[in-house]
Amino acid sequence: MVKSAYDTLIVGAGLAGACAAASLSRHERVLLVDATGPAAGASGVGAGLVNPLMARRARPPWRAREALSALERLLEHTVHAAPAHCGRGAPHARGVLRPAQDEAQAEDFERAAREHPDLGTWIPAPRDWPQVHAPYGILVVQAGFAVSIPRLVRAAVDLARARGADVRFPATLVSWRAGNESKPAAQALLEVQLGGVDGTVHTRRLLLCIGNHLLRPWSSTFLHTRLPRLHLHAVKGQSVRIERPVGLLPLPALSGHGYIVDEGDTLFVGSTYEHTFVDLTPDPNMGDALMARASRMVPALENARIVERLAGCRATVPGTRLPMIGPVPGQSEVWVFAGLGSKGLLLAPLLADELHHYFRSPEAIPEELRLARWPQNR
Repeated sequence: MVKSAYDTLIVGAGLAGACAAASLSRHERVLLVDATGPAAGASGVGAGLVNPLMARRARPPWRAREALSALERLLEHTVHAAPAHCGRGAPHARGVLRPAQDEAQAEDFERAAREHPDLGTWIPAPRDWPQVHAPYGILVVQAGFAVSIPRLVRAAVDLARARGADVRFPATLVSWRAGNESKPAAQALLEVQLGGVDGTVHTRRLLLCIGNHLLRPWSSTFLHTRLPRLHLHAVKGQSVRIERPVGLLPLPALSGHGYIVDEGDTLFVGSTYEHTFVDLTPDPNMGDALMARASRMVPALENARIVERLAGCRATVPGTRLPMIGPVPGQSEVWVFAGLGSKGLLLAPLLADELHHYFRSPEAIPEELRLARWPQNR
């Protein structure tokens, strides 16, 4: 049942919205809605790789250690969504292997291990993983692991419910307007209409966690009229799920030419980063290219059968490649939490935990995360 008044109405039950609901429901009255259900968008497409030594030079991303701690805390409360297994029979196996692709990257990886020994270890002549092709050595990211993002999102939604949040699927955002401004500030400021929910929902604030639906052509006409054009960019990601080759030994998660997550009877292989695309239909050519890249890391995968092709769209923030969070200019009661991109799994729990503080003190939002618009001439 949906009540008539909330402190925060969260629209979108992907990674950002689910983490926000789980965290905020400890402090306030929360309603979480989604047009389809949890992890229905990009969060439902990928196997999540938690890798605190990212990119070609294996540099820790923004606030990596704090983010790891926040994710670990969330996983402790969502045991049934704990790290997806990296190999059969090892449901909580840790570590991500990063085979160096050339001598220059090997030097970068060795340097990263020296500078961040708590995160990674450099092995110049690995022998423990004979199925992995690594002539230049392997960076073992012991602080990394794989997580099923769809399971984590569903578990976070369940956690929000257990903490008192109301959840409604399917329900769509239709419109909002300012409420009775003569009321005390502690009372509801917005009147929100939701498709699938009878009557008006009152809320002190609206938190939009709808990813690429903040972007054209996916956003609604109403959002076009109420929101500025935010500094977000759409990236299409394609992945494939393959049948496990006979005789293949259990694999840790791998990140190099794409990434590989061992799911047991299947392996998940990702991902493309397409900045120009026509639609979100999986492209067989891209899937075949992913397989070619994966087989360079694990030659035994060369003739593996593809059993599923997946595609989704992530919103990213050009330049910073960090999430975007904060109130919409001129609408202090309407907030956006989006642009998680490829760092979403690592950063979403941390930022969700800080939302309650940001609501009280928007000036505390780090400058690099604040909402920005596209230049007027674009």
